Amino acid sequence: MVDDEAVLVPRPSGVAIVSVQYGGAPLEEVTMDALCRRRDLDVVVVRSPRTSADCLQPTPVPGSHLITMDRNRGYAAAANAGLAHPPVRDADVAFVVTGDVRIDARSIDVLIATFEANAGLGVVGPLLADDAGRVVAGGRWSPRRGATNNYVTASDDVASTVQSRPDDPRSPLRYVDWIDGAVVGLRRSLIDQLGGNGPFDPETFLYGEDVQLCICARRLGWQVGVAVGAVAHQSTGLSRRPGAHGYLLVRNEIRTARAVKQGRTVLASASSGVGRAGWEIAKAITDRRDLGRFHHLRQAFGMGWGVVDGLRGRGGPPPPMLARWGDIKGIDPFGAASSPGGSVRPVVEMVTQLDVGGAQRHVAQLASILGRQRPVIVGAGGDGPTATELRARGVEVVAIDGLERALVRGNVRAFRSTVALLRDVDAGVLICHSSKAGAVGRLAAWRAGVPCVYVVHGWPFRYGPKIDRAVSLTMEWVLGRFCPATVVCVSATDAQWARRARAVPSGRLRVIRHSLTDIDESLRAQPGQRPEPLIVMVARYSEQKDHALALRALAAVADMDWRAEFIGDGPLRAAVRKTRDELGLADRVDMVGEVDNVAERLAAADLVLLTSKSEGFPLSILEAMRAGLAVVASDVGGIAELVTDATGWLVPVGDVNAAQAALRNALTTPSQMASRGASARRVWAAQFEQSATAGAWLELVNEVVASRRSRSGETGETGAK
Repeated sequence: MVDDEAVLVPRPSGVAIVSVQYGGAPLEEVTMDALCRRRDLDVVVVRSPRTSADCLQPTPVPGSHLITMDRNRGYAAAANAGLAHPPVRDADVAFVVTGDVRIDARSIDVLIATFEANAGLGVVGPLLADDAGRVVAGGRWSPRRGATNNYVTASDDVASTVQSRPDDPRSPLRYVDWIDGAVVGLRRSLIDQLGGNGPFDPETFLYGEDVQLCICARRLGWQVGVAVGAVAHQSTGLSRRPGAHGYLLVRNEIRTARAVKQGRTVLASASSGVGRAGWEIAKAITDRRDLGRFHHLRQAFGMGWGVVDGLRGRGGPPPPMLARWGDIKGIDPFGAASSPGGSVRPVVEMVTQLDVGGAQRHVAQLASILGRQRPVIVGAGGDGPTATELRARGVEVVAIDGLERALVRGNVRAFRSTVALLRDVDAGVLICHSSKAGAVGRLAAWRAGVPCVYVVHGWPFRYGPKIDRAVSLTMEWVLGRFCPATVVCVSATDAQWARRARAVPSGRLRVIRHSLTDIDESLRAQPGQRPEPLIVMVARYSEQKDHALALRALAAVADMDWRAEFIGDGPLRAAVRKTRDELGLADRVDMVGEVDNVAERLAAADLVLLTSKSEGFPLSILEAMRAGLAVVASDVGGIAELVTDATGWLVPVGDVNAAQAALRNALTTPSQMASRGASARRVWAAQFEQSATAGAWLELVNEVVASRRSRSGETGETGAK
């Protein structure tokens, strides 16, 4: 055993935990407690969802980063995604932990200390104990003597289970060929050396990834070991798909034997897999677990198929016939992104213009997220910087004739052009953003027979003259009933307004809030430390953003030390410049225009200002929170869901006195700017990191496409009957 002094060995400079979960189950409480007590750990939770509810579960560990996979792609793919996440990517040591494992803080310390004390160690794991505390696994030796030999022997007493190898009789670290990977510790230099898409092989799929990793590590000259002083407890699991379960166990045992080039042990490995699968089935019968009808025959059939595919070297998920067996409802965890019946229909995104703005940035984000599963085509009425960015990333951008911001002009041409586009590309779904594109797009999708998702970036019937609001509400009511579309609000506030106004039929309203990917730690702001604080406003020069009010509020605090940057472009830029000069702020407010380094500029800022008259769920505030900046903002749209007394200062719309009072409060108390900025960063990390919403969008699109197939009787996405 490792004594207490061994735990005090200096730790590597960065340590991270990747927890791989299946379904919506939270981490074991003991593990959660151990992680929460450790302030020196970065925690990333990777969720492999099986149902829509799994995607919506809250982040299980306070302060952790959440990644939601589009579906259950297997342990290897989930672990690789977690290891590639920025906090983990920068760590010297990373531990991959399955969600059903209980491991205490001391065992984590032992594993870290073992790495520090053994420079040649690339992979380490703990002893594994079952629910009764019996040690059931640890490391293994490769099948040189006809079978895969467990490194430990089951025993009620953890201390007496360790079998010392002759060359290492007393060491607290036992060298093995591979470990049983409920908890896998990896050195970053090994991960980098393996390269590719990650250290784990997705082809093994659910069983054997840990073995493949250790084989590769040993071939590169790294040592693999079991830290005897660390013990993890893992509940005995059982696949709810008996055919697929037996298939994977047997197939991957054979693939392991082939990988270590021990041809004479292939039969023994197959026997080991059959025995393991059979033992679990027998245990299920003893425990009276229901695996469904004919589970014995399914398991036997799966095992036989596994022998054949193992000898052929096949990898990846099990065949569809085996994957369908079982009783898991909702998304098939073994299913492919495309339908078996044909090619994948593309997603078409539609927006009025592709200049710079919140809706345009959301279009670009969705193109990246949805592009994981389907081709994405973006249609717009005009070109711009966002179009250039999309083309550089390989996204097809097409022009929609007649689509422009004017309320009436060009509508008929835009309708015809959109219908033609949807039919030409055989679109699977149309996603249209904002009011004008939303109206034209919903009509065109209805005419072309394509499912539609309308993304609301703020309801037009909430603002402006009374007659305009009445026209907008009437239009929404008519379109909502005659052109069926799923309506996605980017804030809960907009969803509440839709329900009050009955603008959207019941059952078609969703809320998927904006999110952002993380930035490098060097781009996090340090507010409240400069003698002349920098105030930044990121907004398009338009009437909606009300730059004039922001300038009047800044002029009211001109007696204080500060400087400001206005980032953006738009039709009112000249008018804003004139107002700035008239207020005598030309030497204090820098209008820098459109830039491509907003994150760098926010890193140098102390406070963010946004005085909009109308908003949906502004990305500029999310950017500020991600950078660790407090915000002074108007209480409009979904801003109140972001800006609270803990993260900034919320002021009434159009109230210049309240805005200047908030600015004065912030500037006179730098400690408040710093503390609220730190709180803003924590809120962003817990709720608005992009992985938290990616799964919801992927599932929604798959759901909408599936509903089309069920209505039309199609068997695949090509439309074959």
